[in-house]
Amino acid sequence: MQNTFLPSDLWQSKLFSELRLLLNLAIPLSASQLIQASISTVDTIMMGMLGSQILAAGALGAISFYTLTFTCYGLIRSLNVFVAEAFGAKDVEKIPRIVAQGFWLAGFLCLPIMLLLWYAPTLLLWIGQKAAIVALAQIYFHAIVWSIPAILSLYIMEQVASALNTPKIVTTIMFCGAIVNGIADYGLIFGSWGLPPLGIAGVGWASTIVFWLMAIAAIAIIRYQLRDYRIFSEILHFDRQLFGEILQIGWPVSLQNAADLGLPTVTTLLMGYLGAATLSANEIAFQTNEILFLIPVGLSYALTIRVSQSSGEKKWDNIPRVVGIGVAIAILVSGLASLGLGFFPDRFIWIYLDLNDPANLETVAIARLLLPVTAVFQFVFSLNLIANGILLGLKDTRIPMFINLLSYWVIGAVSAYILGFILGRGIYGFWWGLTLGWTMATIFLGIRFYQRLLLLIKEPDTID
Repeated sequence: MQNTFLPSDLWQSKLFSELRLLLNLAIPLSASQLIQASISTVDTIMMGMLGSQILAAGALGAISFYTLTFTCYGLIRSLNVFVAEAFGAKDVEKIPRIVAQGFWLAGFLCLPIMLLLWYAPTLLLWIGQKAAIVALAQIYFHAIVWSIPAILSLYIMEQVASALNTPKIVTTIMFCGAIVNGIADYGLIFGSWGLPPLGIAGVGWASTIVFWLMAIAAIAIIRYQLRDYRIFSEILHFDRQLFGEILQIGWPVSLQNAADLGLPTVTTLLMGYLGAATLSANEIAFQTNEILFLIPVGLSYALTIRVSQSSGEKKWDNIPRVVGIGVAIAILVSGLASLGLGFFPDRFIWIYLDLNDPANLETVAIARLLLPVTAVFQFVFSLNLIANGILLGLKDTRIPMFINLLSYWVIGAVSAYILGFILGRGIYGFWWGLTLGWTMATIFLGIRFYQRLLLLIKEPDTID
């Protein structure tokens, strides 16, 4: 009797099985990125209700805070590679030791980061920021600085839960935290519900309280839900060799994160020379792309985990399947986003500006031409995120870091300056130059992955 291939057989195939696994990770991880962005957005809105000076001080404080914590995140992100690999290899006894090294790493990071935040006003004054704005920012710094241990702990729990295929735990906690953060912001800023009116300090203290609540909840729930792994059973054990391995994989990611954060700053400073309308249009482009990047970021994190798990299982033939599915999803999602930016720019511009206000006509006109250019950048950058996530899953971070830095800051930055300023193409030439840099980085990373995969298949013992 001839076998009939049913749709259910297709759904149970290796391809669709991998697709389900990847989406089960990518969707919650992307949601976590959106939730974290919403917390920052709510903070900004609340600060704006206190006036433009408070908003400026809050923005200065928030970008400094975000830069430091995002740099730390690069180090801590390497944890999920080791946990996922141990999970794939069914080496469950190793997971508590990995988690312990994560907390040791957080402990070493805490004091320097807290000191940098506490004394950040001195640095801001040194680089020429206005004293009145810095004085207000200092109030924010001295409140939110106490959240650092909680944030680093939450990052660790996020990496561990995701690597063990349970990312929804932290995503749910973050969702609840975002709601509490909005309520706490309002109460502590304006003194509602019997709380003290703290102004800009209220934003910092609200975040600190919420981050501690989220960290405690994450530790408690993960400890219970994943009790079979005995995650905290070796929390005080310092493994020098394992700690060094985690640090070796993580520091290039951390350095790259720090370098990536310099791009918006440098671009904003240069666009300021081209006029207020150009600067405003550039800000619209950056803010729009930052939102659209959040989904590829989650997918990149999911690919890191699945590649690491496949490596731990020694299923080398599964890695091309994982990568193929991930790249296909990225092309689909980012392609649709890019088409939206390119063909319907007004749909995005109106979020920031009244299209019919005569005062906005110049900015709107520039943005209408700029968003189709940034649509190409958005597509290329999304694929770059995916490539970096895949290589991180193979514990390959040092060479990719050099590839990215060379492509971003030599090819991209130099091309952007030549096209934008020397050849007089303005903001459009500048963004085409940036796009060229990211395109070259993505191509080189693709070649790097192909080389590593061939080596992995032929001589798996050579891959650290």
